[in-house]
Amino acid sequence: MEQKNWTHIRQCFGYERHDNPEVVNLINALVKGTYGQLLNYFHATLKLDRKERHGGRVRRIYGDAQTPLARVLASAEVTAQTKRHLEQEKARLNPFALKLIIARGLKEIASLRRARP
Repeated sequence: MEQKNWTHIRQCFGYERHDNPEVVNLINALVKGTYGQLLNYFHATLKLDRKERHGGRVRRIYGDAQTPLARVLASAEVTAQTKRHLEQEKARLNPFALKLIIARGLKEIASLRRARP
């Protein structure tokens, strides 16, 4: 639903180059799976509404912190069926279980990165 490279990807996986196919596949599976679910359904983020210039200074005005799911549910462009499907998906998820799965995945990724010469 939403992508934020620094807060979501770089803080978790760093800036190093991941050229080991095993590590890349694990990272992709984690981000597209449990990590993405945790961020999209349970973590609120800020969105920049507008910028105002006052002299030489720029003031950034942010909207209320919302989860990406809340933004989708508030959108008039999304069908009711899709919204219902997303709400059902969220209802079956447990954020604590997702966090444990992510921690295990990160340990596995770290061990593969260290094992490579």
